[in-house]
Amino acid sequence: MKILSTFSLILLTVNAYTQSNVACDLNLGPNVVVCNNAVFTLNPHPVPGDYQWSGSGSSGLSCTDCPSPEVSGLTSGVYTIIATVTTPDCSAGDTLIITVINGEAPQYTISPDRDICLGDSVHLGGPPAAGTFHNWFSVPMGFSSFDSNPSDIPMTATTYYLSVSSSTCPIPMLDSVKITPIALDLQLTPSDTVKICRGRSRTLQATVTPTGQALAWSAGLQVAPNGTSAVAMPTESTLYTVTANIGGCTRTRQVYFAVDSLPADLKIRPGDTTICQGDTLRLWSPDFDSTHFSGISFKWTRTPQTALLTPDSLQNLLVQPNVLTIYRRVTRFGVCGDTASVVVQVTPAAQLTAAPDSVSICPGDSVKIKLTFTPGVTNLAWTPPTGVSCAACDSVVLRPTTTTTYAVSGKFQNCPVRDTVVVNLRPLAPLHFPDKRIICLGDTVRLNDMFDPAAKYTWTSTHPGFGTDTLPDPRFKPTQTATYFVTTNNGCIGFDSVRIEVLTAALTASNDTTICKNQSVVLTATTSIPGTNF
Repeated sequence: MKILSTFSLILLTVNAYTQSNVACDLNLGPNVVVCNNAVFTLNPHPVPGDYQWSGSGSSGLSCTDCPSPEVSGLTSGVYTIIATVTTPDCSAGDTLIITVINGEAPQYTISPDRDICLGDSVHLGGPPAAGTFHNWFSVPMGFSSFDSNPSDIPMTATTYYLSVSSSTCPIPMLDSVKITPIALDLQLTPSDTVKICRGRSRTLQATVTPTGQALAWSAGLQVAPNGTSAVAMPTESTLYTVTANIGGCTRTRQVYFAVDSLPADLKIRPGDTTICQGDTLRLWSPDFDSTHFSGISFKWTRTPQTALLTPDSLQNLLVQPNVLTIYRRVTRFGVCGDTASVVVQVTPAAQLTAAPDSVSICPGDSVKIKLTFTPGVTNLAWTPPTGVSCAACDSVVLRPTTTTTYAVSGKFQNCPVRDTVVVNLRPLAPLHFPDKRIICLGDTVRLNDMFDPAAKYTWTSTHPGFGTDTLPDPRFKPTQTATYFVTTNNGCIGFDSVRIEVLTAALTASNDTTICKNQSVVLTATTSIPGTNF
């Protein structure tokens, strides 16, 4: 669209710019007088060839080597435009004198040349500009208007001429636009809304005149090889279109498919599957907006008649089969129905037994555990691994440091099997050695102040005078530093020892002294062993 001060060099006579059939013909038309800020196109209907533009007015050209340059920005004065065209067969040239006078050229808008569909309306101009006067006429005759943007329904190829004038410029601007209507008819069957259940199909048939035109169908259709028909199988309500084009004429027809559908996805998850005996399984489909399917119904059946954990009228089902079972669900909504099914196989339970399953041992002892299991059990694993001789064996030695429950697990046809072994670690007989383990010569020490009367305690020592004592809490007056050893037996044998250090101490005070009244003296005391001086 040409906007503002646009002027194509045409004459009021219809044949002013008729192109010659001669291979080389360059006719720039009569000399031109325009006002300031005029914008117009030279050689609007060029013949093919190489063009060169020069002259004093060439600075106002949009290009100097194109077929149809645009003139703009020339100030008042007289300008020469020289053009040449060269083809493989010949060359030609022409000269145009442009006179620019004072005054502002009219401001206007005109539509570009274009094709339209026969019977369509077309607007020729644009918004009005202040102080601008429009005068439209046509060839063939029959159209006239003084509006800035008139409309028309041409029935044949028509050139609309516009003469634009303004109070600031005595020279009218002349321009034209050619509108070519194209006869194109397109019909689509069915043409009205189609109601269809999702999953069903319907054929669309297009008829185009003139025949043989390529048709463009919207996405989602299976178009026949001849291109004039297509099969629709919508999964949701969809507007389908078919379009035909000839030149600038486009015809489009539409048909709306209203899908009386079930929810988009009624496939049962997880589909055909295998579960372990005793497991529960949820058979489900994706949730949907229930407000769109008010009144939808579900009905589950199964073969054989195994127990159900939830009602058979719900969308989803919780089951716990113990044999291979086929589950079917029928869904209905309006005229639409859907049947989905899954097969659930059951892996029988396998055996995995650890023996013994509970045992008590003394600290430091161990126990051997043997597994028995169904052939086919794999991936044996003991946990926790601490104290286990082999983390993946069927015969292990367990040596825990505390009472521990061991679990052994495996896989049978991808189903888990498991057993446990409790190893209780029996406590040793209690002992509590004295907190004070450095004593003075002549003191008595009690070697143990916590014991089990039912347990046996046997004491020995490096002290030559101690001997052997079987009391649980013997008392002794050591004469030297020594280590005392004890063996306990409450069914579990324990060993421990304690060292008692015996020290000989002497205390020495300051010598006697005499002082005067109100005088002072320091008195000191020392010991023969490390400690506090008094």
